Amino acid sequence: MTVERVVGRFRVPLRAGRSPVAGRVWSVVTDELSLAHRLAALSGGDCEEVGGELVVLTGWDRVRIRVDSAGQVVCRMTTEPLSGSSEEAIAGVSGHPGDVVGPDRKAVARSGRGPGPVTSVGFRLAGDPDLGLFLLRSGGWALADAVPALREAVAAVGGPVSASLWLRPVEFTTPEGYPVNYVEPTITLDEPSVTG
Repeated sequence: MTVERVVGRFRVPLRAGRSPVAGRVWSVVTDELSLAHRLAALSGGDCEEVGGELVVLTGWDRVRIRVDSAGQVVCRMTTEPLSGSSEEAIAGVSGHPGDVVGPDRKAVARSGRGPGPVTSVGFRLAGDPDLGLFLLRSGGWALADAVPALREAVAAVGGPVSASLWLRPVEFTTPEGYPVNYVEPTITLDEPSVTG
């Protein structure tokens, strides 16, 4: 079996070059110059080199994607940080964050006393699937919570499904009165989700 090479990685941007950004649109990291220019043109974004990588700051906060198989959607619970070798260190809990019960599962994970999710989703852009396979890797709970429905949809149709990958704004005030706002990646299935 041949493993397809990932041509780009979707990320929530923290900065564009040396300038901070609001993080309300996707960035894509790639090592292919032609792909970077094509993504910039498709998304209405900009391309620049940052630390030896090509980064496309897209104009997309939501992008339609195609997930070809359930094997492209993986969520593991781990106590390792997202940037480490977390796929090697599975925290004695089965593969979905729903297996960690209780309303304080996020607090337990953040405190280091319990596992948190590491989710990887391989996908193609629905509007241009021939560009290749892209990857999103996240420690966010919203994306982890979307995994069962996505995997079930792919398994039910036995083939590709269409979905939207988007950045969900989260805003709240802490009990101490500090405002917090950020975006977290999530996926919702398109209706109908079967692609042709």
